[in-house]
Amino acid sequence: FPATFNDNCTFNVNGPAGFFGDFPIGDSTITYIATDLSGNTATCSFVISISDVHPPTITIDNVPVQDNDPGFCGANVTVISPGVTDCSEPVTLINDFNFTSDASDFYPVGTTIIEWTATDTAGNASTATQNITVNDVQFPEITGPNDTTICDPDFFYPIPVGTDNCPNPVTTQTQGLPLTSGSTFPVGTTTIEYTVIDDSNNSMAYSFTVTVDAPTIPGTISSIPDPAEICQESFVNFTITGQTGSIQWQVQPASTGIFADVPGQTSTSLNYQFFENSNVRANITNGVCMDVSTNEIAVQIDSMPQGGDVLTEEGGNFVTICDGESTLLILQNYLGDSFQWQQAVDPGNPVWVDIAGATNDSVIVSPPTGSTRLFRVKVWNGLCVNFNVSLQATVQVNNKPIPGVVLPADTNLCYGMDVTLISDANGFIQWQERSFGTVIWTDMSLENDANLILTNMMDSTQYRVYVTTGSCPPDSSAPANVNVHPSIEQNTIIADQDICEDIEVDTLLGSLPSGGDGTYNYQWQAYNTSIPVWTDIAPDGTGINYPPGVIGETTQYRRFVGSGACIGPVYGLLSDTLTVTWYPEVDNNSITADQSICENSAPVQLDGSNPSGGDGVYAYQWEESIDNINWISASGSNPNNLIDYQPGVLTQITWYRRIVESGPCDAAAGGADTSNVIEITVHRYPIPDAGSDKDVCGLVDTLEAIADIGIGTWSSLDFPITDSFDDVNDPNAEVTINATTYGIHNFIWTENNNGCISSDTVALTFYEIPNANAGPDFEVCGLVDTLNATISVSGSIGIWTSDIGTDIFDDPTLPNAEVTIDSLTYGVHEFTWAEDNNGCVTTNSVLVTFYEIPIPNAGADKVVCGLVDTLNATLSLSGNTGVWTSDFPTDIFDDPTLIDAEVTIDETYGVHNFVWTENNSGCLKADTVAITFYEIPNASAGPDFEVCGLVDTLNATPSVLGSVGIWTSDFPSDIFDNPTLPNAEVTIDSTTYGIHKFTWAE
Repeated sequence: FPATFNDNCTFNVNGPAGFFGDFPIGDSTITYIATDLSGNTATCSFVISISDVHPPTITIDNVPVQDNDPGFCGANVTVISPGVTDCSEPVTLINDFNFTSDASDFYPVGTTIIEWTATDTAGNASTATQNITVNDVQFPEITGPNDTTICDPDFFYPIPVGTDNCPNPVTTQTQGLPLTSGSTFPVGTTTIEYTVIDDSNNSMAYSFTVTVDAPTIPGTISSIPDPAEICQESFVNFTITGQTGSIQWQVQPASTGIFADVPGQTSTSLNYQFFENSNVRANITNGVCMDVSTNEIAVQIDSMPQGGDVLTEEGGNFVTICDGESTLLILQNYLGDSFQWQQAVDPGNPVWVDIAGATNDSVIVSPPTGSTRLFRVKVWNGLCVNFNVSLQATVQVNNKPIPGVVLPADTNLCYGMDVTLISDANGFIQWQERSFGTVIWTDMSLENDANLILTNMMDSTQYRVYVTTGSCPPDSSAPANVNVHPSIEQNTIIADQDICEDIEVDTLLGSLPSGGDGTYNYQWQAYNTSIPVWTDIAPDGTGINYPPGVIGETTQYRRFVGSGACIGPVYGLLSDTLTVTWYPEVDNNSITADQSICENSAPVQLDGSNPSGGDGVYAYQWEESIDNINWISASGSNPNNLIDYQPGVLTQITWYRRIVESGPCDAAAGGADTSNVIEITVHRYPIPDAGSDKDVCGLVDTLEAIADIGIGTWSSLDFPITDSFDDVNDPNAEVTINATTYGIHNFIWTENNNGCISSDTVALTFYEIPNANAGPDFEVCGLVDTLNATISVSGSIGIWTSDIGTDIFDDPTLPNAEVTIDSLTYGVHEFTWAEDNNGCVTTNSVLVTFYEIPIPNAGADKVVCGLVDTLNATLSLSGNTGVWTSDFPTDIFDDPTLIDAEVTIDETYGVHNFVWTENNSGCLKADTVAITFYEIPNASAGPDFEVCGLVDTLNATPSVLGSVGIWTSDFPSDIFDNPTLPNAEVTIDSTTYGIHKFTWAE
């Protein structure tokens, strides 16, 4: 603050002509004193006023973020007050939440923006906002039904509804759709999940399973092996396919005949060891559905094999043969069906080796020169993999003299025969061979052995020995020819016959053989009791066929065929054996005896003798005649194949005889035998007719017999004491029964004709006359109701009918039948109940008044701002009445019976459920409308203010907890950082300085 000085005289200025410095807020007086050289002074004063125009500075260091208090939709939050600095103290600090300097309080879930206002002593004020955030971290809760297993797929369950610490959680089905309560669920397990979610997006899910067990399907079991035939103590593997459900394998041993569970065997396969014939099945269970069983598989057990004995052709177990010969070994006394012959070279230390191809119950062996061999058989049976070994036999081969040439020089063999060629050459021997018609000789593998053993010969071949000795020239023997004839085949004869005494046997037919040299020798042989050895038949038994003629006993036949080298018991071919069974003729056939009887009665049984002859099994044919000339098969009970015969009821004189056949001794062959003839004399019976059976309504009826011969009499079979006749000898007598004996009464009409007495019975069924009762008249809501007739007579039946043809009964024969009417026929319906006791019918009617069930419509759900709304129900039927009710007792209706009643709620903002109940003559039905009432907010955008610069923070205040808002501007170029925040920051364009209008819509 500079100063100026003036004086009339010269003066001096010492120091600065002004004052510089800092001044406190308020008024400061500044005084200047000027003194001239004469000591004169002058003063000048002024006041410097310093005004505080700067608002306090608010520093917010704490932004509370806190989880909700358990069970509450908010939290008690401790808020640290912001720091304040200012040059004019003290400073007053206050918030707009609880209007104190301490904002600690209970805050709702979400972010609450509070505004702090700091005011200094100069009246300068500043504001700042602080966010108080309460996070809803508490999950909603939800419960529902437990896991359920059902067989019926139509399933209803209580729908889960969630709860939360904050209002209006939303529960929705989040898994299993479209299947809901009441749906038809598929077979298997369906997971149903409901999720409740709150406004903070916290969610909790509850799930349960609905398991629908499919109707049990038994499936099919199969076995390996198939068929299931195994060796004793072996295993069979069973497999099941196509089943639904749990498996329990069961076995039924033949010894018990009872199926029993196999412990622990519940998989789709069963591997089981069997000791006896058994049946196997699987029992299928599927949850709560009905158990079923599969097909059954029979397991057949094969016995363990037995080795038996190996015998020579002579019957012992030791045989000696010469070099080059063969011998037949035969297995006997065995049990089995598969074989493998073995031999051992060293009897002292035998090592058994299979003989290739020797798989029958006999074998021809040719041990080498000078050897001794042991032979035995491994025997298997059926499917038994383990074998048994027979007792052994010994074959010893002795040497024989060797001729000076290869012998035999020319040999004819049958196909498969063996032959040994022998050379007496000295030196090293090399055997050679060549086919007939070729020139080149080929060395054989056999060297330096005088014997060449040829087995199982199939082709004609020449053989020689090529001999070398040191350096001597080699030499060859003359060739030996081995001619091979094919084996004889196709030697079959037909056929077995049964022959009666004195009947010629049909010619036995033999097939044309093949093999050999093409020229065949036949020899038929016979075997019977008279000559119990096979004997050649001469002279007629040498042809391809053989006619036995007439024989006198049972005889077996066979045919032996030889050709070329294929002769003898080994290489000739013996046919199978056929049997002609001889039977003596039938004899000793007689029957007894003549009789006299009444007409329409049966004679005493006709007795026949035990016949003889035939095959011992007899077929009987009884015959009858009414003239003793023409005969037919006897009538009556079982006239055939019985030794005796019981004739049926006869009406005239009849003759009888018996024809006996046995085996081949039949009528066609002339071997049947006819018995003597007996006579049955018949006297006539009366033929009474008691009339036809009938049903009677009531206690009295007239009988209707028709008399034939003699005197007739009525009697009661069932109720002789209480049944009464007006005249027992009158065919048309009137009969009266007692009221306690309703039911069948059998009445007998008996006629006597000179001792031949006949009766006939008539059955009259007496029925009580019913008293039909359709029940009292009544009224019904809807289209369906159950009728209530009463049966008056036990065992009677009934049927409902209606006077309106469109009415439908679920079962019109039930007293309590359910009836459904057409929706166009509301009103009075007459239903008639006809009770029928076996044709005795009475009727009764009931009047039923049907009222239509209302279909109320409470209107659509909606959202309302404020406390008052007009409801909007619709009446479904003209003339119906209705009434409104609410789930809030404080809700007030201007008139609850009006469809458009006005409702006023207390300050219970939220969802209110209003029920509109419609009444049609006592038939009530309700519908609910949900109306959500929201408080009308009082939007506050804050006071108008001025801003230096382009950016400022707006200060709206929400009036309703939980409401939302948005800022808009009259300048499209204005930019909000977040227009939904009450304290949004706004930035204007630099070209639009001036007044901007910002609107806060809550």
